[in-house]
Amino acid sequence: MFSALRSIDLEIRAGELVAIVGKSGSGKSTLLNMLGGIDRPSSGSVAVGGKAIQDWIENQLAAWRGRTVGFVFQFFQLLPTLTAAENVILPMDFCRMLPVRERRKRALDLLERFGVRQQADKLPSSLSGGEQQRVAIARSLANLLPGIITAFDMDYTLLNLRQDLTSSLHFRQTKASKSWNSWKVVAT
Repeated sequence: MFSALRSIDLEIRAGELVAIVGKSGSGKSTLLNMLGGIDRPSSGSVAVGGKAIQDWIENQLAAWRGRTVGFVFQFFQLLPTLTAAENVILPMDFCRMLPVRERRKRALDLLERFGVRQQADKLPSSLSGGEQQRVAIARSLANLLPGIITAFDMDYTLLNLRQDLTSSLHFRQTKASKSWNSWKVVAT
């Protein structure tokens, strides 16, 4: 059996920004997936906020992930039959944290923050790679609440964003980290 991760002992404190750096195939994405409850360890444990999440059933993990984890996947994972706005609304629909009547406005506000509001009603196939990336970042913030884990799985994702958007994202995330007792992990 292949072990993607061995002898990992990692503690991330509230408010920290952690960068996981390594060559392709070194286990960065696997580690992010473990922290976010997407993958389960074959041995050992994964504790997030003092909770051992590896033993939770899938419904528990999905509910926890929807409310506390914001992922930006390396390849964005936008649903091709949903518009940009609908892709951002989707996590809100799953978690039902906002009333239905407020979800589109929240999605449009997030898209505006990342400079793609004008693309809200377009399908991902009609967006540039950079625009898809911004929609994916907006989607990751859709259910932003105290305790959020923001996991960016990207080799060059933030490097591709315009400098002003990157600075804006970092400021907002840092402010959220400090005031909401949250943390961020970036794999590059």
